[in-house]
Amino acid sequence: MLLTADHGFLFQQEPLDKGDSTALPEAAEWINRNRRFAIGRGISESGATKIFDASQLGLPGDWSCAFPVSLGRFPLQGSGKRYVHGGFSLQEVVIPVVHINKSRSDDTGRVSVEIIRMPAKLTTGQIALSLYQEKPVTAKLLPRALKIGVYAADGQAISEVKAITFDSRDEEARKREMSVALVLSKAADNHNNSTVEIRLDETLPGTNQTVTYRSYPIKLQKPFATDFDEF
Repeated sequence: MLLTADHGFLFQQEPLDKGDSTALPEAAEWINRNRRFAIGRGISESGATKIFDASQLGLPGDWSCAFPVSLGRFPLQGSGKRYVHGGFSLQEVVIPVVHINKSRSDDTGRVSVEIIRMPAKLTTGQIALSLYQEKPVTAKLLPRALKIGVYAADGQAISEVKAITFDSRDEEARKREMSVALVLSKAADNHNNSTVEIRLDETLPGTNQTVTYRSYPIKLQKPFATDFDEF
């Protein structure tokens, strides 16, 4: 649903004083005068008005148009002085638009994500993974933001932890696959020849609580550690 609005006008209850009006600038000739704009030729510059020539407005002719800035208005005789529109003002040139998408909370979910390619063992200082978003994002199937890293059995992160958002709307399955490389830290050396886990974590919506979305056990078995493992 799209919701928009015209601001209409501002009604001023009190009678206008001199400060409520913007004086018409000097001009060689006036063609048309209105409280919100005035068209003429040879209009003099004024700090209280903004002047455009016809070409700047994308119109033919050799005339110019003066607009009062803010809520200013040009003084003219007649009724309607207290109904304020303003001339060259924000509410005259900007249209507010609100996009409302109301979904039932009981029939919406988040996309599922799986690791589809990973090595059988961790034997180097870097691990390459392929993650797959099972379905495209829709109005009822929302994106999923995850953090991926390698963790020891005691919960210590032994690699860099990367944040990834799975928000693809592509119908083609292969375009929803994402490659990720994680570099192990030196802390991984303390857990060599043990089982560690590749973990996908997420923050529960509306909270600061982090939970494990998926985890994959894997054997860390580096033949030896070198100073070059992190490069």
